[in-house]
Amino acid sequence: MRWYAIGYDGVALSTREGPLDKMTIVKVKNEGSIRCITFDRPGKINALRDEDLLAVIEALETRPEGTEVVIFQGANGNFSAGMYVEEFSGFDLNSSMAHIRIGAKFLDTIRSLEIPTIAAIEGYCVGLAFDVSLVCDFRIATDKSSFSMPEINVGMPCVMDISLLQQHIGMTRAKEMLLTGGFYPARQMEEWGFLNRVVPAGTARDAAAEFAEKHLLGRSPAAVASQKRLFEVWLQHPHKEGVQISLMEYGMNFANPDTQSWITKYRAEMAAKKQK
Repeated sequence: MRWYAIGYDGVALSTREGPLDKMTIVKVKNEGSIRCITFDRPGKINALRDEDLLAVIEALETRPEGTEVVIFQGANGNFSAGMYVEEFSGFDLNSSMAHIRIGAKFLDTIRSLEIPTIAAIEGYCVGLAFDVSLVCDFRIATDKSSFSMPEINVGMPCVMDISLLQQHIGMTRAKEMLLTGGFYPARQMEEWGFLNRVVPAGTARDAAAEFAEKHLLGRSPAAVASQKRLFEVWLQHPHKEGVQISLMEYGMNFANPDTQSWITKYRAEMAAKKQK
């Protein structure tokens, strides 16, 4: 029997052939205008299967109206060990391509989401989980977090959005990470410019929510979506072409009737500050 269970506010999302209680689990919960997505697979360091990736895609594409930020986190003291290794057993060309296309869609959906995303990283952040942190807009880890792309040790190359790693830490360091498959502590990744914040162990989720509330919530939805689209434009197009596209994006922002109200609000706030 094939199950397809979808739920929100803490209800598990997953798809799998077989009994529902044997599913791997992705949990989704709304906290005000923040949508929290948790990887929770006890005993397996929150390892992921293809159905979990599909569940995350579903959770992002069906987020409630008014959602302003998405936070990714792991349960049980770790972010995630990445893909469940048993998923690769028996792969051939066709099955491996079917699998990797799901992974590519999964990462593309996160990266191109038109609202900010935060990875709140406790413990291990490995393989595909590292990719998740990479495509998020912000990364907040703890001083006990550890990062790795161990695919080379498993006998496969790193693919998909890991191509962006060199933009974060430089080609020399990217080659070191991908060709050695080693583990790197949070302080090292912070020094290399990969992390936005490093906080005490056990506080990543709270730090992410605090960051969202202080810096991301209450912004113009149209302006945020426009800026997120422009990051994609700058990533996908040569510089001159990207500039031209950005000019049109700028103009279209003023075609939105809400823009002037946000400008008026900002001017009023600045005037109030000057009077203090």
